[in-house]
Amino acid sequence: MYRVPNKSRRRRHWRWLVPLVAVLAIFAAVRAISLYRPFQAPASANPSAPGQEEPEPPGSHDLETLPGDRQTFLVMGVEGWEGEWGRSDSMLVVSYDSAAQRVAMLSIPRDLWAKIPGHGYDKINHAFAYGGPTLSVETVERLLGIDIDHWVAVSFEGFVEVIDALGGVEVNPPEPLYYHDPYDTRFGPDGLVIDIAAGPQVMDGLTALKYARFRADAEGDIGRMRRQQEIIKAAVKKAATPAVIGRAPQLISALYSTIGTDMSVGEMISLASKGRPALSNPIVTGTLTADEYWIDGVFYFGADLVELRTAAYELLVGEQPPEAFVAKAEADNKEYQAVLQEAYARSQAAAAEEEGESGEEEPGEGGEEAGEEGDDASGEGDEGESGEPGEGDDADGKEPDEDTAPVPTKATVNLVDATGRGIAWEYVDRLEAVGLQVARVHESTAVISSTMAVVRVAGVDVADELNSVLPRVVYAVIPDPTSAQDVDLILGTDLLPEE
Repeated sequence: MYRVPNKSRRRRHWRWLVPLVAVLAIFAAVRAISLYRPFQAPASANPSAPGQEEPEPPGSHDLETLPGDRQTFLVMGVEGWEGEWGRSDSMLVVSYDSAAQRVAMLSIPRDLWAKIPGHGYDKINHAFAYGGPTLSVETVERLLGIDIDHWVAVSFEGFVEVIDALGGVEVNPPEPLYYHDPYDTRFGPDGLVIDIAAGPQVMDGLTALKYARFRADAEGDIGRMRRQQEIIKAAVKKAATPAVIGRAPQLISALYSTIGTDMSVGEMISLASKGRPALSNPIVTGTLTADEYWIDGVFYFGADLVELRTAAYELLVGEQPPEAFVAKAEADNKEYQAVLQEAYARSQAAAAEEEGESGEEEPGEGGEEAGEEGDDASGEGDEGESGEPGEGDDADGKEPDEDTAPVPTKATVNLVDATGRGIAWEYVDRLEAVGLQVARVHESTAVISSTMAVVRVAGVDVADELNSVLPRVVYAVIPDPTSAQDVDLILGTDLLPEE
């Protein structure tokens, strides 16, 4: 007997499948993974060496459970999360309020100074290397003072595959972005090249990854986290459309092989079912901010726990924290600040002592050399036994011209022309005249409006040299131990004459 299709049943099935796929896509897109870095144990500048502290028993720290029917998730971007631990290059805490159908997302800087149970104070992203997602959750819980219900880890391949399975995401970069790492040849013989034009565009998985991971500008890590949130919102928007149903097989395949979580399938289906209305509401986003510190040559963000926890609570919950929560933050902040400031003061003292010793040696060495030269020669310009001109003279017996004397090289430069006019070579001689060695010149297809310099090696200071050549340069220090050159210098259109 012929049966009339049940349109109501099919419609209910469609309404269930869209939010399920969308929630899974959120977990995939939320990742902000490490930029093609292999797994390795972190090189820590931790004052408390790993293993010095015994892990505290569970429950030794009182954690705040967020009010109402809220669930919290720690979402981590990693590379190869299955079978080995590496640093979670990015972390986000996501809260979902089923009563208000509100989703909030908080980005945590990977360089944030935090106490990792059993390993002392270190960068928060090192927790994943020490103990995987379980230790990462415990570290974030103690940092924020709140309970985390579940964790999600997404791999590098997962991010690319999921975005591609969605058919790309719509993004509108306000400025062109350029970065080049010639040593990362996994994606071509020319190395890793990030060259993204400004304006509305549909990004595939690899381009979206590069956009989400870019931080070679004046905003540094803060700008990177903002771009990550932008990609997440775009993925959620795309995943919530009916068009995603046709891509469900590719999307589910990508999700299955690249995402790790402590949630069961039943919990994920339940979350998808309850969370469908939240997809039509805007996602509340925010980023933790803190002060910058250099400790033992390593960059950290150091926070005030009272301000940090208050800001996190307000964003994730949408209301002021209770007095007891703030009081606990004040008590924990005393220990946090004591350890941070002691480590910073010790590092500064060691650097000052090293600099003082270096300064004391130089005059003695110079005076000794001068004395030796005076003893060896009867007078400047005299010929030695071999008949060659004496030290201090050139071939004509004249002293070198000070204007033509070589300038000591202070740093190597990767010079990028993003003006669209090919003016880079006009600046090579000027930069080398102030002691900067231009090791590479590249003409970018992208065009940017502001000239910027990004120092890649800690301790290198070329601000004065650059300002003498480029008075309007935007100067930032973003260390990258894998960078081939000391400085990335990108020439913008602000160098061009006004037309």
